[in-house]
Amino acid sequence: MNDAQIFPWQSQIWERLVHDSQRLPHAILLHGRAGIGKYNFA
Repeated sequence: MNDAQIFPWQSQIWERLVHDSQRLPHAILLHGRAGIGKYNFA
């Protein structure tokens, strides 16, 4: 995923994931109400 596909409200968590990419678990559960961009973020 590139930054052009990240919604503004997702940018902070995306930066944290990129920064910690060497320490991430093998899976991340994305949850939230419909329409917030979970599919695009994944």
